[in-house]
Amino acid sequence: MIPNSPLQSILILMSIGNCTIVQFNKLENGMTKDQVFEILGGEGAVISESGDVVMYSYNGKSLGANASLMFQGSKLMNKTQMVLEYM
Repeated sequence: MIPNSPLQSILILMSIGNCTIVQFNKLENGMTKDQVFEILGGEGAVISESGDVVMYSYNGKSLGANASLMFQGSKLMNKTQMVLEYM
C-alpha cells in the first residue's frame, strides 16, 4: 500500500515490526522478496514504487533506526540501514 498523505506514511511506518542488524546482515542482493520477507518476518512498508522498482522500509528497535530495501522485479537490488541494533 502506498500512503496518500504524510500522516498515513507515519502511521504505516510506526506499524512495521522491528528489524535487527542480525536479520539485515542475512540479506543478500539477488534474494527474492519471499526469501527476504521470511528473514524479516513479513513485508515492510512500501515507501515508493516506479515501474518494477519497489522500495520497502522496516523500523529498527530504537528511534531513527531503520532499513530500506530496493527490489527490481522480485529480486533484492540494494539495502541500506541506519543504526540497527543486535537485539
